[in-house]
Order: sequence, then C-alpha cells, then structure tokens
Amino acid sequence: MNNFFVKIWYGPLNILSVILFPLSVIFFLTITLRKFFYKIGIFKVFKFKTPILIVGNLTVGGTGKTPLVIWLNNYFTERGIKVGIITSGYRSNIKNSSIIRSDLEAPKYGDEASLIYSETRTNVISGKDRVLSTLMMEKEFKCDLIIHDDGLQNYSIHRDLEILLIDSEKKFGNGLLLPAGPLRETKNRLDCTDIIAINNSSDSTVPAIELNNSKIKNSLTSKTHNIKEFSGKRVHLVTGIGNPSRLENILKKHKILYCSHLYKDHHKYNGDEIIFKDDLPIFITTKDYIKLKLLKTPSPFIKNNNLWIMQLDISPNIKFTSYLDNWINLEFGNEN
Repeated sequence: MNNFFVKIWYGPLNILSVILFPLSVIFFLTITLRKFFYKIGIFKVFKFKTPILIVGNLTVGGTGKTPLVIWLNNYFTERGIKVGIITSGYRSNIKNSSIIRSDLEAPKYGDEASLIYSETRTNVISGKDRVLSTLMMEKEFKCDLIIHDDGLQNYSIHRDLEILLIDSEKKFGNGLLLPAGPLRETKNRLDCTDIIAINNSSDSTVPAIELNNSKIKNSLTSKTHNIKEFSGKRVHLVTGIGNPSRLENILKKHKILYCSHLYKDHHKYNGDEIIFKDDLPIFITTKDYIKLKLLKTPSPFIKNNNLWIMQLDISPNIKFTSYLDNWINLEFGNEN
C-alpha cells in the first residue's frame, strides 16, 4: 500500500481526507447502486453446485487473507473435504482464468496464487473473472468446497459462507470510504457477514486469529530456529507486503535491532533487494522468498546462510473454529 495513503487513512483526520471526501460520496453512490442492481436482478448472481467460501475484508491493504486461506485449506482437508482455491490474479501476467500446475509457472499468476500453491499443493485457479474461474474449477476438479481468496465485494458470486477479517491494529482507519479513507464498503457490511474475525489478536471473547512469527528458517540449510536466537543482534528486514508494521513489531518484541527495507505490496523483485555490503542476517517473508527464488537469474544471495525466512503460524481461537465447525456440520455433516 502506498505510504502516502497510509498516512492519510490511518492518521488523524486531515485536510487531504476532507478534500477527497466528495469523491468518497460518489464512490458510496456507485457501490450502493451496484448492490441494488444485484438485489433486483439487473446484474446476475451466479449460484454454483459447489459450496463457496469467501475470505475478504473491508479495507484496502493486507489483513492476512491469504495466510488464512492456506490455513482453511489445511483445516478442511484434514476433515476429508476436498478444497479448490480461486485467486484474483492481481498484478499477474495472465488475462484468462488459468490452472496453476507447477512452482516454476506459479509466479506469473500473481503473488497470492503463487504462495497458496506453494504452501498447499491444492487445486488453484487464478483469474480476473471469478465466475469463469469458479466454473473452470467445477469442470476440471471434483471439489467439495471452493474458497475465494478475497472477493467479498464481488456480488456476482453467491456465497455459502463469508469470513471477514479486521486488522487488530489498523481496524477501519479514519472510517471513510475510498479514496478519503481505506474502506471498500461501509461498516454496515459487518451486519450481514457470517464470521467476523479479528486478525493478529489474542482476544478470546470474539472470533480471533493470533499470528506468530516465533520460528525462522535458513534458506540454505532449511533448518528452523527460534527467532529469539537473534535477540540483541542487528538484521536487515526486506519485505514487500501490505502490512509490514506487524513484522517490525515482532522484531521489536524480541529485541532484534533491524533496518527496514520496505517495498510496496506485490513488489516485483529483481534480486538486488537482498544484496548488502555488510554480512548482517537478512529477514524476509515466505511470500518474498517465493518470488526471489523463482527469478530467471536469482540473486547469488538467495542461497546463503545469512538469508532467513520468517515462518508465519496462524492460530484461530475456539470462538472462530466453533463457528467454522458448526458450518461444516451443517454443510457436510452427512457426507464427511
């Protein structure tokens, strides 16, 4: 996310938000009219044979949707439910819906698609037209459930379950709609969502998901270490994700001295980003590492004992899993 807008949206109400507010009014009228057209049938809503689960959010920027989709895939798979996953192909090189079949080709289908395929090895289809992607998934694979990574605001798709993520730190920013604020829809959207989960939170009173980066893996040896081993040491943090402040807070928590090298979300790496004149450890995320290691001419630093991949561990609380289990019993109780 552009730092310019981060300052406007997530800081105190400022003159720029006031200037942009008329555009937010136009945006509000546009999305309201669009939703009305879907409601009265002018715009078609597609109902599929396979149950559809949507993971999304109300704000622009990262709230951990893709890591949750990966966790959900594993959770359902462990219960004998075969999952297919749809991604938007944001900033990809493709025009049509496409099935990902290997790690080598995955990057051209977008960051989220590449990460999901790498972490799950499940059926993943990337494409800008989610309806066509879903139809392709039903035609090519016999899935019990199709999960859409993002897509909460895509009303052309009938959904059987919605999970809406809220970032515990940023929440809704200044509470205004785009472009004066970060909201894609008004907060009234919360009233018609199945599961509202607070991300990066240990709150036990509401559905919440705790994110931990307590483990870190060496890119050369693949051995996993506790991140506490770096306490008091200096490192480079190199990342291009939507919410890098969460990683910085992790390093602060463990008293790791860091120099941040932050790139915009979906940054296209060339390998120079991890080259430094010193020999300090370099911390990156799995999302960053996948893009770096699959470069046609990867940096010589991609395989060295100073490059460390921060491991993300997702732990939804009992409130969250109880809601999910209830839905699973209702939807799949007689089959699984």
